[in-house]
Amino acid sequence: MSHTLIQSNGGALSTRGSLRRAGQALHRAVVQVGSHVWLGLLLLVLWEVVARIWSTPFVPPVSEIFANLRDTWFTGGASTLFLSETVWEQLVASAGRFAEGWAISIVLGVSLGMLLGMNRTAYALMAPIVRFGIAIPATALLPVAIMLFGIGNGMNITIVVLGTFWTILVNTMDSARSIDEGYLRSAKSLRMKRRSYFTRIVLPAASPGILAGLRVSLGIALILVVVSEMFAASEGIGAYVVLSSNQFRFLDTWSGVVMIAFIGVVSNALFSLLEARLLRWVPAAREGSAL
Repeated sequence: MSHTLIQSNGGALSTRGSLRRAGQALHRAVVQVGSHVWLGLLLLVLWEVVARIWSTPFVPPVSEIFANLRDTWFTGGASTLFLSETVWEQLVASAGRFAEGWAISIVLGVSLGMLLGMNRTAYALMAPIVRFGIAIPATALLPVAIMLFGIGNGMNITIVVLGTFWTILVNTMDSARSIDEGYLRSAKSLRMKRRSYFTRIVLPAASPGILAGLRVSLGIALILVVVSEMFAASEGIGAYVVLSSNQFRFLDTWSGVVMIAFIGVVSNALFSLLEARLLRWVPAAREGSAL
């Protein structure tokens, strides 16, 4: 009888402890989210009040912008994931250019960055060219890209590659060059083969810097896709924003801008989760994923 009561009391205490821990975790999550969004919410409220008082078509209230965002971009059925035709016409084109350009930059930037970072002679020869290349704004090359590739996907993809390649290359190169000498001496003393040395020493040690470069280049790629579409494209989110502005559809213009911001926030959050997963052995990466 007493043994049964002890088990019952123990189970109740365990349940209360689990509930308490769950409540504490929920409280921490709410506080953390609130600390990140309170300023944004305050600015949106101020925007709404000022826009109502000012009453100009060029800066509509936030409530009208979000209503237009819903009506323009999220009015599809379940078969289209609740996305409207505008999404499939505009965002898919932009996403294709973004993905192709960024993928090319990753392959070229990481490969050449590793080569230059691990070879002192190649680094000495190419470092001036790399520093010169990263100093050129990609947007300044828009006329050159149009002259070479015309108005089309080739030009948009080229601009993305030119703007993101150098960032990935420099981060990869510097990460490979800054590997602790102790690791290198240990590899030599163990007589590791070149392949094992690269996969077990160089790549893991350089991966935090490489992924940091990829995260920065992610935002740059999104910016350049939008800018290149605004400059010369017939479809895409950038072309949509410019066209709606030229036609004085200011609500559509603002909803397009909000959509671009939403895509940027979501893509950065997803990459942060991927980075934390790949670098789960690095404490700083786990802490950064919570931001």
